[in-house]
Amino acid sequence: MIQIYTLLYKLCVNICYFIQILHYIERKNYKYVMKNILAFQLLFLISVQTFGQESDSLKTNKKYKNTIQTNLLGVAGIFELSYERAISKDWSINLIGNYNYIFFNQTAETKFESVIFAGQVKYYLDKNQIYNNGFYVSSTFRFVYRHEYNPPLDNSDAYFKYPSVGAGLGYQTFIKQRIVLNIGGSLFYNFSAKADFPYDNMGWVESTKYNQSIDGSLNVNIGYTF
Repeated sequence: MIQIYTLLYKLCVNICYFIQILHYIERKNYKYVMKNILAFQLLFLISVQTFGQESDSLKTNKKYKNTIQTNLLGVAGIFELSYERAISKDWSINLIGNYNYIFFNQTAETKFESVIFAGQVKYYLDKNQIYNNGFYVSSTFRFVYRHEYNPPLDNSDAYFKYPSVGAGLGYQTFIKQRIVLNIGGSLFYNFSAKADFPYDNMGWVESTKYNQSIDGSLNVNIGYTF
């Protein structure tokens, strides 16, 4: 019973941090966005370790069909939270939310940030009896909302939105009962990009930037299975 109360408490704290993150994004207070996301990830990692220690003896790995993960690259400005659900021993579906503010890609004149929502299908190549485990190939559909601006200038905001399709591969394994490590990467093709420049009052228009372009992503995730 104490373990359940501990789980609910830490879940509520994580939700509060997530609500604060959305609030600061809405107010464009990006300094506090980063601060709260890093705190959220740190608390998530502590929770994962605690839950893993408390539940090692409850089940075998073969029974876990659900995985919640966060990206360890948050220190570089790549923040991610995902939920994966096994639909068989070989196949799974993955829902991903991502916020990027890559620190080393920012300059004093130009800032970049993006919010990404994605759905992914994974096929695991290892023929074992454990869900969501082993080498995998993936297919992903995502929607990207990107914001660019020049802090020294007024009316410098530019917004871009576009869908992407991608393919990737990776490896996911248990490093401790209920705790998983996932390393992978994907290549994406972006299309149908549109841009909005609020200062010209033209609304969303077709954009040549990011349209029919290719980019990639890297994930180094740790997660908790249940």
